[in-house]
Amino acid sequence: MPALPSGSEPGGRGGLPPSLAVGLLLVGVAATFANTLSNGFVYDDRVSVLSNTFIRSIRNVPEMFVRDGWHGTGRLSQNYRPVSTVGWALDYALFGLDPRGWHATNVAVHLAAVAMAFVVASRVLGSTWAAVMAAGIFGVHPLQTEAVNVVTWRWDVVVAFFTLAGLVAYDGYSRSGRRPSLAAAWACFALALSSKESGMAMPGVMLAWEWTIRCDGSTGRLAGRLWGGVRAAYLGYAAIAAVYLVARRLVMGSLLHRSIDFLDNPLAFQPLLQQKALALGLLPRWGRLLVWPAAQSADYSYHVLPLDLGWTSGWVLGGFLIMAAGLVVVAHRRRVPAAAFGVMFAFITYAMVSSLFFPIQTMMAERWMTVPLFGIALATASGWEAAFPEADRLRRRTGIALGLLVLAACAARTVVRNRDWRDTLTVTEAAFRVVPASAIVNYNLGHLYDEAGGRLPEAEAAYARAIAIWPAYHEALSDRALVLSDLGRHAEAVVSARRAVTVRPDDALSWNNLGVVLYRAGREADAIRAWRRALALSPGFAAARNNLAECRRAARD
Repeated sequence: MPALPSGSEPGGRGGLPPSLAVGLLLVGVAATFANTLSNGFVYDDRVSVLSNTFIRSIRNVPEMFVRDGWHGTGRLSQNYRPVSTVGWALDYALFGLDPRGWHATNVAVHLAAVAMAFVVASRVLGSTWAAVMAAGIFGVHPLQTEAVNVVTWRWDVVVAFFTLAGLVAYDGYSRSGRRPSLAAAWACFALALSSKESGMAMPGVMLAWEWTIRCDGSTGRLAGRLWGGVRAAYLGYAAIAAVYLVARRLVMGSLLHRSIDFLDNPLAFQPLLQQKALALGLLPRWGRLLVWPAAQSADYSYHVLPLDLGWTSGWVLGGFLIMAAGLVVVAHRRRVPAAAFGVMFAFITYAMVSSLFFPIQTMMAERWMTVPLFGIALATASGWEAAFPEADRLRRRTGIALGLLVLAACAARTVVRNRDWRDTLTVTEAAFRVVPASAIVNYNLGHLYDEAGGRLPEAEAAYARAIAIWPAYHEALSDRALVLSDLGRHAEAVVSARRAVTVRPDDALSWNNLGVVLYRAGREADAIRAWRRALALSPGFAAARNNLAECRRAARD
């Protein structure tokens, strides 16, 4: 870790020794996330960890740089994130499939990111207390719970760490021209990119730092620095980005993840101008979650946000107001450099996952805010410092008390939210309470109730709600058909299964399920035709082949 500022430096004023401050801060963050250690593997963990044979041997580490991270699952994630995959392999080598060790790694990485957040904040804020506020908000805000609790989504926390560590290294190079610092900054960029694509934002963060902090907001000075003093840094960033993009193109066959499902991100299927309106309409929703994170969900897909928002709707106008407020802060960058940098940091890192510039796989997810949250926290701490100046001791003490109260409230909410992540059913039921209009949440509930056994009526009701929200939801139609069949409602089951293959006539699984419900309804000839259709679509489909063989064997007997 880079050296913390001493008490005599600007970051150390305020009567609280930096070493004590960061120690207490890390203890507080660790205590906040301690109850995550008893949680299990949830959501994507069931594929990327439990079903991934690729990560079960350290010998596979070199191959992880030339393979999809889910190579050993039989499925493609279309994510080229080798550093994250190597991290899973190391966890498996150390802990096997004991989730406690994996969650401990998540917490450790988050603590490292918080430490880096404190170092960065100390360099631009006027006191140690302000740095504690910035790093504390970043560390214990409830929006961090998703990325810290889910092993697969650790990559967002890893990117946060490498981005902040890279910024510390870049600042050392920018101040002194030291080559070791430059090499460290380049290494952090390469590691961030190899952890998740959103690491591509790092050079933009460095430019914002150079402009607002090193060049005092002067565009002319920034141009001079880019032409001379720090030109080598950005040439290196460009070379690293080019190598990464070539590697991704060779391994994945594409630069962008284009397999977007309508239910995950309906925004991507709207006309271009409507896409931008909807992306702006998400900003007030983020603002509400940042200020009052009392109702959090693991899903914000269709139909959580209305798709018919006009440019004059309240959500979109709210987005414009948030953007305008940020621009006002940046315009006053010479007066409030820390706040201006925080706003730019938040926007640059959020832009990678916002759908403002290009649609991504998921419309909105709380883990998207893991990295941008530092910029918001830094801007907030800058405002706190202005509101409670050190020169006025009474106001300062009041401000410290209020700040600690806010951090305590955030930590308490985070502890409660962590409990939702103990298993997939618990967190999905929590999501349903917040976003009952989500088709995916209802479908997931149906699947989980079906898996649980003895909860078939609840499973059928959940599937029915998903279909009511999105009538073309072929997975829900097909799975509901199986549950209806298990409940003895064979006629309804056949109707639902036929609707599924009508919606997706090229889906072998839906044809297989149609065969199952037809067979249970006593319509063996029709069932055989359905299974043959499944095999025509997917000749290697073992379930359809086995069902067909069993049907023929039963007929012979």
